[in-house]
Amino acid sequence: MIRALSLSPAISWLKARDIDCEPFLQPFGLSSAPFGDPFRPVPLLHVGGFLRALARKEGPDVACRIVAEASTTELALLGAVALGTRTPIEALSRISAVLPVFCSHEQLAIKVAPSSVDVWHSYTVKFDPETEHLLLQYAVAMADRLLGMTGAAGPRMTLIDLPPHPDFGVKHLRTWFGDAVRPSERRGTHIVLDASMAERPFPRVARDHLLSGRLPALEPIRGDGSFGGSVKTMLVSMLAEDIPTIREMAKLSGTSVRTFQRRLSGEGLVYSDLVEEVRQTHAMRLMSMPNATAKSVSGDLGYEYQSSFTRAMLRWTGASPKRFKSQRGNPG
Repeated sequence: MIRALSLSPAISWLKARDIDCEPFLQPFGLSSAPFGDPFRPVPLLHVGGFLRALARKEGPDVACRIVAEASTTELALLGAVALGTRTPIEALSRISAVLPVFCSHEQLAIKVAPSSVDVWHSYTVKFDPETEHLLLQYAVAMADRLLGMTGAAGPRMTLIDLPPHPDFGVKHLRTWFGDAVRPSERRGTHIVLDASMAERPFPRVARDHLLSGRLPALEPIRGDGSFGGSVKTMLVSMLAEDIPTIREMAKLSGTSVRTFQRRLSGEGLVYSDLVEEVRQTHAMRLMSMPNATAKSVSGDLGYEYQSSFTRAMLRWTGASPKRFKSQRGNPG
């Protein structure tokens, strides 16, 4: 899973060109609508599919173009963190610390030496080569944008190793990053920075966005760190839409159905029970709100028919939705 605000730069980029973003989003169960709640988790595999579809239409360097044209505040985690730091290495270190809040399967490691800084970035989810290249390209472009905030001219990175695009290799990235780009057979990307670049001060340090606001209050997107916890987080984000079948959820998790079931079983869990648990928990929370109605809550929980929700409430509480609200002093 990844926070929905990760899509904001791409959607803004499309809108600036008067390109309808919905045809790129809808095939992957995404929409521009959730950006009323930009912190909502969405499936990482779906975001990767969206970026792949966009690149096939707009070109293999589209991630670089999106990042280059985005405002700092549109750059999601990078913008929120970097605006309150003094140097790129300080910003990278804080991004690494905050990353579990932003994405469930993204890793960032940093090694500082006297004359250089090594940065490794990868995903623990296995993507097809095209999607992996585009997601890693996006991350490299974000790192370069961060370095550019110091005012330094390019090229700003000494080395960039990343898996090539299956059709275009890495030649389309040399316009952006120069000869530092090299194709790699390893998963993930490896970036090397000169220490002078990593420690170059930003010309202006803005108010620290991590000391106030919503971001620090968010829980790690993987929940309690268990496989079942991750599945529940995914289900919560998808309740208002069609509840995914076990086959669909296994695909979103990057596993086969058999592996998906085995991992849940290893934690003493069954997928249908998790769906029931998530729906029940959120039903209790939503029905306790003063203005909630059985109709609105049943829709929010993904029930096709209100009568199905009523039967579920009777099973969970022994009371109909109307009686449940009345018992809590909120007749509706």
